[in-house]
Amino acid sequence: MNILPHFQTFDTVTRKSAWVTSSGSRTGKLRHYDAEEGAAFGFMAGLIPCPLTLFVMTFAIVRGVPEAGIAFAVTMMAGV
Repeated sequence: MNILPHFQTFDTVTRKSAWVTSSGSRTGKLRHYDAEEGAAFGFMAGLIPCPLTLFVMTFAIVRGVPEAGIAFAVTMMAGV
């Protein structure tokens, strides 16, 4: 088993993350957002369901217990 590609992927992601973090903090130009923009962003982000919740809901419906999937979704939402 060749694990070298996994290390290369990890290295690439780590380097890009470090670059994005450092370049964002070096510019000194921060954009301040209005409350309306933040609310719109939060609303749009909330429309995208969590992949884990989709999986659990689908699994619960297939197994015939949709109540368990809904309970899981409510629990996840409460945690956020």
